[in-house]
Amino acid sequence: MASLLWLLLKKWENDSVSIQSISAVVNMNTTQKLTSDSGLSRTELENARVEYCATQDAFFHLNNLSWKVGSILIAGVVVFWGLLLDMSADFLVIACANLFVCVLMSIWLFYAGHNRQIYLYKLHRVRQLEKILGMWQHRRFTGYAESDIVYPVPKPSGHWLYYCLYLLVSIGGPILLLLSKINGNLFDLSKEKNVLWLSLAVCICISFFVLGFVVKGDRSVKDTITLMESDRPLGDK
Repeated sequence: MASLLWLLLKKWENDSVSIQSISAVVNMNTTQKLTSDSGLSRTELENARVEYCATQDAFFHLNNLSWKVGSILIAGVVVFWGLLLDMSADFLVIACANLFVCVLMSIWLFYAGHNRQIYLYKLHRVRQLEKILGMWQHRRFTGYAESDIVYPVPKPSGHWLYYCLYLLVSIGGPILLLLSKINGNLFDLSKEKNVLWLSLAVCICISFFVLGFVVKGDRSVKDTITLMESDRPLGDK
């Protein structure tokens, strides 16, 4: 039994050495081919591979981080709404709570928009490195396809979904709290309920201003990347 185990262990070691040798030969041949095709040295290609892995990891991290932070905030806001609906809160307290939630979600949207601008540049760099390394993972999607194989991406895009979530949370909550307090009487313009109407109007103005600012920044980044890919100076219109 011991002899059989020893023979199996030796065979496994020999197989492992053979696989490693084959992998080394394949990597060496691939590196030599890339070196001859791209005109870069082996060191430059290795640096490109390391940068590709780091840039792709940063791209995925920034993309996921916005959703993780947003999901925690939204869950907390929903619980907060539930508490306000259950308790007999004063109209002024509810109005201040509406503004607090709107400002909080606006900060999150600024943060998510900032992360998106960074990872769009990261994605652009990833595609540049893929051209050097002969890779196609991110270069076959709609809008960036450079081959006969195209991966169509369904709409709406992910960032438009968190735009919708932002509006739903920032404006939907104040509307819900307002309806719970006016008891279906939309034309009740008493002084206390006017405070709720005013807070709703302010939340709507803040929400659309912040959303417009973030969307404008997103388009500016895309325009910059387009100019980069066209090899024109950024100041050349």
